[in-house]
Amino acid sequence: MGTKAAHTVEPSVMKIRQVCVPGSTPVDYSVEGVPGLLLRVEASGTATFDVRYRVKGGRQQRMKIGRVGHIELREARETAEDIMRAVSRGIDPKLARREHDAGITFADLWETRKADNVELAPSTLQQYDYSLQRYAMKAIGNKKANDVKGEDVGALLDAVRDKKGKLKVNSRNNTLAAIASTYMWARGSKLGVTVNPTNGIDRKRQAPPRLRNVDEVELAKLWNAIGTVEGLEPLTRLALRVLLLTGQRNSNISGCRVEWVRPNLTVANPTLVIPAADMKVKKPPHQVPLVPFVAELFREAVALNPGSEFVFASSRSDAGKMSRRTIARAMEKICAMAGVDNVHAHDFRTILTTWLAERGVPEDVRKKITHHSATGMQAVYNKAMLKEPVRAALTSWTEYVERVGRAADEGVIPLRDRA
Repeated sequence: MGTKAAHTVEPSVMKIRQVCVPGSTPVDYSVEGVPGLLLRVEASGTATFDVRYRVKGGRQQRMKIGRVGHIELREARETAEDIMRAVSRGIDPKLARREHDAGITFADLWETRKADNVELAPSTLQQYDYSLQRYAMKAIGNKKANDVKGEDVGALLDAVRDKKGKLKVNSRNNTLAAIASTYMWARGSKLGVTVNPTNGIDRKRQAPPRLRNVDEVELAKLWNAIGTVEGLEPLTRLALRVLLLTGQRNSNISGCRVEWVRPNLTVANPTLVIPAADMKVKKPPHQVPLVPFVAELFREAVALNPGSEFVFASSRSDAGKMSRRTIARAMEKICAMAGVDNVHAHDFRTILTTWLAERGVPEDVRKKITHHSATGMQAVYNKAMLKEPVRAALTSWTEYVERVGRAADEGVIPLRDRA
């Protein structure tokens, strides 16, 4: 981009969200009334607050403040004003930050990364934060990032064990990934971090991925238990039904924004468009046709919290949206009531795609539903959205789930579906 912003936007959080539209090249917006403050919208739709300044006698500089969604406009405005005041006194804020960062602790380094993050999906960022807070911060959080040694990381990873002393391999590997990627990010961000204490530390071999599937009887029990188990809020029941019927990731439904439904929920066949920045795999926005039954579930959820920006809103969460852990805890209750052993909400993806595969639904359609990458030459040349085949597949699945659930509720043991 040139030295001038392409557009100007009024300092309103809602209007800032409205301009965060993906494009072919990054676009800068000047925030009206705040000298130097810019909103940069990347081609993916990710938006960050930056400050543009020039110290007397020097060249123009640009300094990142943080990602929209991780910091509010008020915080960005205050930071921009502090930076511009320092510039007026002849201080180069970027140089001052670099000098400060040379002595930054690992805990502060992680907080900086959370604020500046543009490359990690929200679910990955949340997973990294959980792993670091639980397993790493006590050991290395207060150490200067440059002083953390390989033996420090090795010791904290070896301590990731269950109550019986057995190494928790998945948790260990997640913690290692969080530390390693944070150091790689810091070195690439010119933060004065010159080491990577994870060099030479390998991941432990993990157990094979879960492949939990269910038969018709178990599926019917789960579907009915979602509606009848005691202790669940109506919004949680709605979210679980949506997860089962769409096969989407927990975080993309629990954190779903109303504005992701296109054009809106008043039309007969809306589409859920999940921004690429919120997907685990950084690809184009993920489009999920909402069949009538699922669209109605969305409408019921929105009606429970009118005016909220989230479909599945929660006043108990600081973020204002339903927690992924709320879904996990609900599934434990549902499995206990249904008498179905060890099914997670993420297993709904396996259950759905397996059912579709058994009925001859093409692989490319199944991958469109779950947002898994195409491989080989298909990944390069096949850009078809397959919206109607995806809608037809999800319609068939929804009708099937309703049918087996209704049959079980009426005391009829369903035969294996051959449709």
